[in-house]
Amino acid sequence: MSLKKLNIQSAEEFEDIEITLKNKVVKGLVSNLRVERSSLPEGIYVVGIREGDSEIYGQLKNYVWVNHLIDVILKEELTLPEEGLYFLDEEDDKFDAECYNLNYLGGQMTLEAFLQN
Repeated sequence: MSLKKLNIQSAEEFEDIEITLKNKVVKGLVSNLRVERSSLPEGIYVVGIREGDSEIYGQLKNYVWVNHLIDVILKEELTLPEEGLYFLDEEDDKFDAECYNLNYLGGQMTLEAFLQN
């Protein structure tokens, strides 16, 4: 069985999203398919999010092999620990360096528009 992958150059529009980390917020685009790393233009990076056990979102990692939920396309490289970061709801006051949160912004844009922003 082969996994369906997305050639980023052929996609029309993506949902826009923010990833909140302990010390910054990073904007990105969401792909429900695995993004082919070989199709990335220079200066574009991808991280994956695994399905969670008890919540919809699990670990944020450089690449998700099992239980892939989404890939997030970014304009900056994130330095992630090998074990990834864990999803934490904004209502939880224990937000730390090993956690992240997601905010879907409600819009859609092309890769070209994202690169120009």
